[in-house]
Amino acid sequence: MIQAPDGSSALELIREHQGHIDAMLLDVTLPGTSSREVLEEAQRLRKDLVTVLTSAYSKESIEPAFAELKADQFIRKPFRIDDLISILHITVSRHRSPAYKVSKSANP
Repeated sequence: MIQAPDGSSALELIREHQGHIDAMLLDVTLPGTSSREVLEEAQRLRKDLVTVLTSAYSKESIEPAFAELKADQFIRKPFRIDDLISILHITVSRHRSPAYKVSKSANP
């Protein structure tokens, strides 16, 4: 697990470890570099990166800020760690399945 205290640090870590990061839990309100910028750069570097957004705000209230970007899941704070683990397990498994890869390549 790699953790970053702010958006700027997150970008540095993503660039440094891009080949070793399979999933990212991203708070929508980060100090420093915005979470939107972090997500844009992470997706540019690693198109298959699983991203779970989190916030105390509702999913509907944050969606406009991330409209053109792809986030795989959303989990509202406060959340139980078991729920996060379940979301990550299901989402990462889905990304690794051959059917997902075929459907992704068929729909650019």
